Amino acid sequence: MENLKDVGIDRIRKCIEIKDSKERSACLWQLIYDTEVFIDEVRKYIPEETAIEPIASKIVERCVDISREVAKGMKNNNPDRIDWGYIREKFEKLDADIKWMKRDIEIYKKRGDEDLIRYKG
Repeated sequence: MENLKDVGIDRIRKCIEIKDSKERSACLWQLIYDTEVFIDEVRKYIPEETAIEPIASKIVERCVDISREVAKGMKNNNPDRIDWGYIREKFEKLDADIKWMKRDIEIYKKRGDEDLIRYKG
């Protein structure tokens, strides 16, 4: 299996070599979009063995959704098509999730239940 970092660096180099700035930009935004799709797919396999992993996974998902929406508009050279309402909705949910996760971490620490927020071992 190829090293994913090397694959990503190869794709960056190929994009950078493109002379036309519009095409180069679209190539790089496509790479960001593809990376976000990959992150979203990886996130689905997180084992959720700690109490905070489900909400941490949800936070990552919301960040990916926001980034992917922006990248989609940029790779098509059409930022006017970015759905700002969708992004605002995801951002509001992201903000709430972050607050809940911080609160949960504080509660588990106060209770002495840090094993609920970290893997044992």
